[in-house]
Amino acid sequence: MEERVVISPARAAGLRYETEIEGITALAEFSRLDDAVSAVWNSVRALPIGHTQYAAYEVFFGDGAVDRVQDLFKRHGEVRLSFRLCDRSHSIVIRPSRRR
Repeated sequence: MEERVVISPARAAGLRYETEIEGITALAEFSRLDDAVSAVWNSVRALPIGHTQYAAYEVFFGDGAVDRVQDLFKRHGEVRLSFRLCDRSHSIVIRPSRRR
């Protein structure tokens, strides 16, 4: 069973965030969610993923991306997306850090 994370404003102040793009980037940790989201988008947009996937991620990581990610944290505990590159599926993960 997946753990759901509800982030209160008080807890968010000290929270850290992990990001990873499976098979592309190593696990990275950020102190600010907007930095984590920007880092993922910068990595994704540099990949040759094709116009349709690029356009979808451009919308997701565009205006309101941090609010979208926070909403997904509340509902699912993390953000897990995927894309195809070189006939392989890769996962994008953004989540509150599991390290304490």
